[in-house]
Amino acid sequence: MTNKEYGSDFHYCNENVWCVANPSDSFFYGKNISLFFSGRAALFSILEQGIKNQGWQKVFFPSYYCHKVAPFLDELAIQVEYYEFNPFLDSENKEINIEDLASNVIVNVDFFGLKKLDVSSFQNAIIIDDLSHHILDLKNSKADYCFGSIRKELPIPTGGFCYSPKGYPLPNAKYSYECEALAVQKLSAMFLKKRYLEGVLETKEFFRILFLEFEHEAEANYTNAKMPNIAQSILFQLDIEKILGVKRNNLNFALELLKDCKKIRINLEKKNEAFGLILECNSREERNKLRLILVEKNIFPAILWPDQIYQRDKEIEDKILFLHVDYRYTTEDVKIIITALKEFFSHEQILDYRS
Repeated sequence: MTNKEYGSDFHYCNENVWCVANPSDSFFYGKNISLFFSGRAALFSILEQGIKNQGWQKVFFPSYYCHKVAPFLDELAIQVEYYEFNPFLDSENKEINIEDLASNVIVNVDFFGLKKLDVSSFQNAIIIDDLSHHILDLKNSKADYCFGSIRKELPIPTGGFCYSPKGYPLPNAKYSYECEALAVQKLSAMFLKKRYLEGVLETKEFFRILFLEFEHEAEANYTNAKMPNIAQSILFQLDIEKILGVKRNNLNFALELLKDCKKIRINLEKKNEAFGLILECNSREERNKLRLILVEKNIFPAILWPDQIYQRDKEIEDKILFLHVDYRYTTEDVKIIITALKEFFSHEQILDYRS
């Protein structure tokens, strides 16, 4: 790549090395999985079906969460509530104050592939795993249902899924021409980014505007639909296990490079399964300073997640940065990212580690 950068949105990926020989070899192909425009649309359909057929009345989300999800559910006749859980502060064995009723739904998030609340004590409440940051774990889920956003881990324009580890009937959504057009727009942005990285385009503005417009439109109610055909065709081409395997190797390599860095602590427990590199700074000021310096080096971190509601979650939000080290990058690229981190933290105080 002529224009090198790290992080941010995926570019279009069509190299043979990342593709399966036949669509039937795809991880998602032929399984009892329903595919949707987004993870939010998948969750909406699960809840809609449960309200209608099982009389679900309340859905509980962890307090530390992507709070753009709840407004998407406003049309449903279900009460949205939150339980106190923060993966950086709480043990996976923490008890949560929710009645064990068949009308209650608990959304249990696999946080960045690192930590998930133990809800095995609930015998009647419906458990729905959010696997947006760990999609392959649907093979190990013991929940009633699980769902996730596929585009968080894979280079597809849009997509979400739902699945029932217990074999319960799954909802299906209707095809939407508007969503197909929106997916084409996102794919255009991904393709233009690829051309920019190759040095064919001289400016980012062509695709940045398209990416931003897509994110705005993706919150609209009309996106409560099935996965667009163009996204599904790309999904069935990808060698998902190979793509995510490279990320695991890059993570292990990054952590090995960081082991002698006494000025930094990484919030990674299940190292091989993590969504990416999670950094916890001492303060909002330090976090913002690090972010600015990384961006100057064309390393684009993300905040997961902004706009928290509760005070202790806001305090964590202010300290966390996320860095991609996925299949797009070689070990030499990972060295560049880690070198930038070490240079910054060589002048900073030791970070606290929370397991």
